[in-house]
Amino acid sequence: SAMFVSDPAHLRCPATPRVSRGAARCMGAVPPEDEERRGLFWQRARKKVAELEPDAPISESIDVVASEVEQVIAARRRILKWKLKTSLKRFRNEVEDEAGAQSDEAKQRQVRLKERQALIFDSLA
Repeated sequence: SAMFVSDPAHLRCPATPRVSRGAARCMGAVPPEDEERRGLFWQRARKKVAELEPDAPISESIDVVASEVEQVIAARRRILKWKLKTSLKRFRNEVEDEAGAQSDEAKQRQVRLKERQALIFDSLA
């Protein structure tokens, strides 16, 4: 496995479980079912690494993949922050609506109670 780490061609391989079964498939075409299962990250990372010079040091390939990972993480973080923000707004609105409804019901009960008390006082008088 040490030879795979030092070989820049290994970074150009699809990162699928099939790679562990044999490196012979690495430089071949990626089967369509594997291509569909992988997200955009793998396509972008492989394209960026393929754009490097064939004799480029492995550190350049690692830097390219690392920058792609950082971009993907940043994009996902933005998406998750947006989703969290909208979820919290929706939750806050639901809680405020429920609290308002309960407050209105409590006020209506107080009004009905005062009306009943007035009727009772009138009937006793």
